[in-house]
Amino acid sequence: MPSIDVTNAPDRFLNMSVDGYSPGHNRPGNCARWTYFAINAIPNFSPLPSAIAAWNNAAMKHRHAIVDGKTRIPRGMVVALGALGGPRWPGDVNYVYGDVVVATGEGVGYDSIVIATDSLAGAGRIGRMTIRQRIAQTGRPLLGFLSSYGGWQLTSLTAAASTDLSVSTPIIRSTTKHEDDDIMRFTVEYDDPAKKTGKHVTFWVGGRSIMLAPLKHGSKTYSVDAQIKILRLWNTATSGSAATLTTTQRQIVQKLTRRLK
Repeated sequence: MPSIDVTNAPDRFLNMSVDGYSPGHNRPGNCARWTYFAINAIPNFSPLPSAIAAWNNAAMKHRHAIVDGKTRIPRGMVVALGALGGPRWPGDVNYVYGDVVVATGEGVGYDSIVIATDSLAGAGRIGRMTIRQRIAQTGRPLLGFLSSYGGWQLTSLTAAASTDLSVSTPIIRSTTKHEDDDIMRFTVEYDDPAKKTGKHVTFWVGGRSIMLAPLKHGSKTYSVDAQIKILRLWNTATSGSAATLTTTQRQIVQKLTRRLK
């Protein structure tokens, strides 16, 4: 696994410009992508389906518990929060994604300072806060901190001697060419990448997946391609844009997310 120095990640997080957003601003619900830019990984796109997938895909030796009042998190490490037990409001599909933020190396345990998207300053605003405040803000459970992210081993000049930053083999989900959505809420994998045939399309989210197949809803049957179009529209709608879904489209997305394994 290649390594990358993330000592400057917190400062970069606050001052970088991504996807046309000015420094200090982020696309709402886009923590995984903004975090990937903050650690300055190359290529500059997040290979992660979601924030919680970063935790699920990390080797055990790169997952670290955070003990309140005791743990000092090395600067630049990625702190992960988990999925919620269910939707927070009708049509909420983001509850399964989890959350990631970047540690500044300040504070101890749950009072450690992190840089976060959609911070206390408001949706779409990047800012400083404690892990304790993030838990209260999002309602998500704390998983721990990661010393690897998106296939990169994270190193820091402030890493504690007890922190295990050794190399491990990255988990590779598939060798099939894939087509990613712009904020990595799902990945479409084709049986025939050249023709983009929809026979074997996998929809990933929250570290879980389903194999898309023709879906009957009401009196109509939706093809795989039709479902993908709805998922892409849903992806745009949940990123904070003006896009909206019809009642039928929301019901189809809910059907698909209920079938995740």
